[in-house]
Amino acid sequence: MGSLLLGCGRAAATEFSFFLAVPTMLAATVYDIYKNWSVLSFDDFPVIAAGFACAFVAAMLVVKTLIAFVSKNGFAPFAYYRIVVGTVMLILLFARG
Repeated sequence: MGSLLLGCGRAAATEFSFFLAVPTMLAATVYDIYKNWSVLSFDDFPVIAAGFACAFVAAMLVVKTLIAFVSKNGFAPFAYYRIVVGTVMLILLFARG
C-alpha cells in the first residue's frame, strides 16, 4: 500500500512486496537448516531438491497469476477474499477452543 501511495502501479507494488519477502524466506530457510542440521543427511538431498523445484515452480505460477489479477482487477477482490478467509479462520479457531 505504501508504494501505491508513492505513485507506483498496482503490478509494480505487488512485485515489490514479493521481492521484500525473499530475504525473510531465505533467512527462515537458513535458520531451519541450521536448527535441523543433525537430522539431515546427504541421502535426503534428492527429496529436498525435488521439493524446492516444485515449490519454486508453483510459487512462480501463483505470483504471476496474482500480479495479472491485481493488474486487471485491483486489490479490492483480494482484500475481500482475505477478510472472509481470516474471519472464517478466527471462527474456526474460537469454535475449536
